[in-house]
Amino acid sequence: MQNSPFGAGTHEFFALHPWVMLLLVPFVIMFIWALVKEYQRWRRFGPSMNKRGAYDIDETAPSYEPPKPNAGEDDT
Repeated sequence: MQNSPFGAGTHEFFALHPWVMLLLVPFVIMFIWALVKEYQRWRRFGPSMNKRGAYDIDETAPSYEPPKPNAGEDDT
């Protein structure tokens, strides 16, 4: 990659910019940790029994509406 604004090939990008590594490494570690913990949970308890994705969303169901204040009550 001769026209690189950094004057280096793609394999040298991380060596030239250590702040990129400092930014990415914590997130990579976090996702690897979550992967390990989820795998341990799966091995111990088996697959999740959560079947919410198997049901369609009811578009005609009423949505949440906050309760209306009573006319006789004061908000003091």
